[in-house]
Amino acid sequence: FFFFQAEDGIRDFCLSRGLGDVYKRQMQDGSEKVVIVKAFANIPTGNPEKVFEMMYDLNIRNKWEQVFVDFEIVDKLSDTVDIIYCVLKAPIGVSDRDYCQMRSFKKDFPVKGSYSVHFKSVEHKDCPHRKGRVRAETKISGWVFRPGKNNSTDVSVIVQTDPKGIVPKYIVNLVATRSPKEWVKTLTKACTKY
Repeated sequence: FFFFQAEDGIRDFCLSRGLGDVYKRQMQDGSEKVVIVKAFANIPTGNPEKVFEMMYDLNIRNKWEQVFVDFEIVDKLSDTVDIIYCVLKAPIGVSDRDYCQMRSFKKDFPVKGSYSVHFKSVEHKDCPHRKGRVRAETKISGWVFRPGKNNSTDVSVIVQTDPKGIVPKYIVNLVATRSPKEWVKTLTKACTKY
């Protein structure tokens, strides 16, 4: 269905229940350790332009996304840069995490026919902290959608998010290893459906 593999520098891994391997490592960020995940996948059900549209168009993404919810554009800074808000639904007993992120993309980078998307947490006057949610911090999140074989899309991803607040380590590890594979699984289905 799809496959995740490690890249040099990410040596720890967790078996992802028959769906491939997700590799992660704890990185020191000041006085805290923050999980970083780096993975590769192939989406057989769409070319890079379609996969990019499924991820980037929030009207479409709100229909299929299951890992993050409540997407909204807070501010449009240019044709390729905006500020978005979204929520990561947390397991029972843990507060939901919300994000205020600057999102940008570049077409035909790093190669012709590909799309690169970058997210980073920012503060914005129209994206205040919301009651009952903990504001997480995206240190870095990068996605590259490249042409694959047979009209498929090869996806490269790196994500480092600090969930902030008090979260048991086993939940951080669970979400860090499960979120990328669940996201690719639902994106693959969405590319077939929409």
